[in-house]
Amino acid sequence: MHNIFISYASDARPDARAFELHAQFLRIFELLRAEILRNDAQIEAALAKSPDALWIAFDGRAFLRALARIYRPRPRAGARLLLLDSACDADFFRTVFERVVVSTANFLPPEELAEVLSAPNAADLFIGGRADPAAHVILLYRGNLTPLVVPMTVFPTGAGRPQPDPTRFAVTDYGQTVKLGEYEAAADAILYEADPEYRRRIRKRRREEEKGFGASLRRLRLLRGLRQGDFSDISEKEIGRLERGDVAKPHGETLQKIAKRLRVRPDEIEEY
Repeated sequence: MHNIFISYASDARPDARAFELHAQFLRIFELLRAEILRNDAQIEAALAKSPDALWIAFDGRAFLRALARIYRPRPRAGARLLLLDSACDADFFRTVFERVVVSTANFLPPEELAEVLSAPNAADLFIGGRADPAAHVILLYRGNLTPLVVPMTVFPTGAGRPQPDPTRFAVTDYGQTVKLGEYEAAADAILYEADPEYRRRIRKRRREEEKGFGASLRRLRLLRGLRQGDFSDISEKEIGRLERGDVAKPHGETLQKIAKRLRVRPDEIEEY
């Protein structure tokens, strides 16, 4: 896990009310061994020590003033900032941080947010976002603060299913679920549809987990929308045995027939 720094920088000691407002966040991130920074020297040392860290700032203006005093002219590759202060303009921070996200009401609650940000699979979970019903898109932020724009067409509808309502957008279940009113979609399903790199990674993992001609045959058959009984002159039972690996890879005419039905060359089947 990358280092996590929490900036509590202020030109003056935070008053009791401000500290109380963020006490819940502070306790949570302290449990995750985050380092709390309270002055310029600590912030400067942290920037030098961990250029690719995750930063969290409560008071945007105080943090910005601190950064200005130790000005860094170029964005630091990999450095990420989650700004828990919607009153501050994120553009000012992009001179220092590669990614900047401003938290809104549509973000996870503190306990869930902390867990997702520190999770090893943070990039595969969501921390929040917002919907634009007029444009029919949703902006989602992943746990590594990478933005993902998702068209509403990603969310399938049909008989017996509730209709997605982007005006009631929320991220729940520790970043694993996106809710659009009564409609729910799993994070992994959204990523598979909307992120080509995630899709390639999942396909590669599946291929590694299921190696051999039979596994490739099954994946390609399902991709083509075919049933085991949809192969001319080859029985459903035989296709099933091939997919389970009960029999060796076919050759000759049988292999040619399978490849033709799948609309690929015989040597391409095992590439799936």
